[in-house]
Amino acid sequence: LQDAALPPEQLAAPAAKGAHVVVASPEHSTWLEDYTLRQSAQALTILVQLPIVLLLAYFLLASGGHFRRKLVKFVGPSLASKRELVRLVDDVDVQVQYYLLTVATTNAVLALACWLAFWAMGLEAPGAWGLAAGVLHTVPYVGTALVTVACATAAFLQTDSPMFALGIAAISVGFATLTGYGFQMWMQSRMARVHSAVLFIGVLFFAWLWGMWGLLLGAPLIAIIKVVCDHVAALRRVGELLAP
Repeated sequence: LQDAALPPEQLAAPAAKGAHVVVASPEHSTWLEDYTLRQSAQALTILVQLPIVLLLAYFLLASGGHFRRKLVKFVGPSLASKRELVRLVDDVDVQVQYYLLTVATTNAVLALACWLAFWAMGLEAPGAWGLAAGVLHTVPYVGTALVTVACATAAFLQTDSPMFALGIAAISVGFATLTGYGFQMWMQSRMARVHSAVLFIGVLFFAWLWGMWGLLLGAPLIAIIKVVCDHVAALRRVGELLAP
């Protein structure tokens, strides 16, 4: 920076005396670096917000049925309205349980598939890598990216073969894509009684709206919206539109 601030005649003086002058050109960041920085910032944001989400979930679970009783009181004195609200809340509870079951099943299938594929390819510790792929698949995109980079690095260090590392990375990304956008979407659409295309569009919308949290919460929110539409008379046409 000091050399760049000097006038041209002073910069040319060392060259005239036979000294070696190195002129450094400014480095411009590439799109890959920018993308990596953005994704790293989003991942850091997720890690910072995760304790807040866990504390919020803890306090909501510790409150028990407090908010349900409050909601029943807000509906009014009508017994039919109270029963309908209780059924709606119960259906929402069931849909959240279905979502958690779907995520657990999908992650287990992904872990088993990656384990078998890595074992067949000859990667060391295939069970550990398969377990990591299944657990980190809960975090959309970031978890798959971390497992892919780690598996490819381990494969390259094991064999010094770039093609072997690329094959391991392709298996990790391919299985994660098939299970995440194929099996998981189909299973969620069947359990939530929502059309798979509507569920996919809804997940993309919430991902655009909230980023990684939208990818994680998009499917259960669509299922909850479908339950509300089925229980509210004015919104039943919307529920029929979302149905398969």
